[in-house]
Amino acid sequence: MARALTAAAVTALAAAAMLVAPASGADGSAAKARSASVIVTDDLFIKDRLTVKAGTKVTWRWQGGFLPHNVTVKSGPKKFHSRTQTSGSFARVLSAPGVYRIECTIHAVNGMKMTIVVKR
Repeated sequence: MARALTAAAVTALAAAAMLVAPASGADGSAAKARSASVIVTDDLFIKDRLTVKAGTKVTWRWQGGFLPHNVTVKSGPKKFHSRTQTSGSFARVLSAPGVYRIECTIHAVNGMKMTIVVKR
């Protein structure tokens, strides 16, 4: 009797898990949002070139630096600009395919630039 109840409980739990499981992709992997990170430190974007798919959320995280920086699109399909800051983060979902040329407007002369290629 106990064995029958245990089997019934396992079956019920498995059925419940299927109801709350995340959606799966065609390859059976769990569907998840696309994301990428870039570290912002003194006069440097760590990852000066990045290639992502359209719809990817890119987050810039200020770490280990003391100087103020910003993230500014100088050319690209969509322009945006972060506030100038010394800590914290800034994020954007890049939906428009193309090449984004990004720089810190304060330190571009020092080479603080990066490129993001967004593919369909």
